[in-house]
Amino acid sequence: SSGGRRILIDSFDDSSENEESRFRIFKRGAWQFFEDRHSSRGAMVYNTMSNATIMACVAIAMLDLTLPPGFLPHRLVTVLEVPFLLELTLRFVVCPNRLVFWFDPYNVIDLVAILASAVPRFISALTPMEPEMAYACRVFS
Repeated sequence: SSGGRRILIDSFDDSSENEESRFRIFKRGAWQFFEDRHSSRGAMVYNTMSNATIMACVAIAMLDLTLPPGFLPHRLVTVLEVPFLLELTLRFVVCPNRLVFWFDPYNVIDLVAILASAVPRFISALTPMEPEMAYACRVFS
């Protein structure tokens, strides 16, 4: 909701001219960059590229389920998922209210999607699995 995001943006305080104030200015700019695609040309390009990357991840996940196990290298999927983890982390760091951050359904969906993908990969990297079990992890990730 844009009303909630406006409250978050308005909760920044730039009252002092010290290092902390500069960081708050950076946080405000970064938050606006992520939240408002019309805030700058870079934000518009980032938003467009982010949407294209999301579509690529969805297509690769669908292909991964239909192709034989091991056909698509996990590195390819990981390369596409790491930016989402970095973005979510950075958005959390620059968010003016970290509690309110988790009430945005998109942030919760991003976290669940990252965990759903990362946890099975982490488990499969730590423990040897039978091919059927590895396939089940792929299906449920």
